[in-house]
Amino acid sequence: MRETDLEAGTIAPEWWAGSRGWVAQADLGGLPEIVLDDAGAECSIHHDARWGLWVHVASRGFGATTIAVRVAAAITGPWSASVDAYTPPESLGAHPFVYAAKAHPEISTGGTDLAVTYATSSLDFGTLVEAQGTLYWPRFVRIALRPAVKP
Repeated sequence: MRETDLEAGTIAPEWWAGSRGWVAQADLGGLPEIVLDDAGAECSIHHDARWGLWVHVASRGFGATTIAVRVAAAITGPWSASVDAYTPPESLGAHPFVYAAKAHPEISTGGTDLAVTYATSSLDFGTLVEAQGTLYWPRFVRIALRPAVKP
């Protein structure tokens, strides 16, 4: 999608078609190429100018999760394997449900850190009732991005 199309209110989605590049939906002629398998229902992707890499941040797993990072030189991949960068302490509790990890490069302080949020809940109904006011609030952490993580 071109920026001028977006500004004009003309939204024309394009799909990655591998060797054919980006194509309009009407010209796709089948399924688009998979760019990032197992990306997660909630995640973030941003371009990190410090390294010239695209960075994907997501919760990995279900219930007790980790915050995982992978990188790519191009948004279309290939993407590196996921690397666990942080284990939320809530994942170590009883009946955890930790999800929705996302990067926030706009509030990072530079260097090799990255601000990340995640959300918490519980898979136990009793905990949901007892813990009112402490669940569903975003948690903020800083994770260290490792330059050794390469696509």
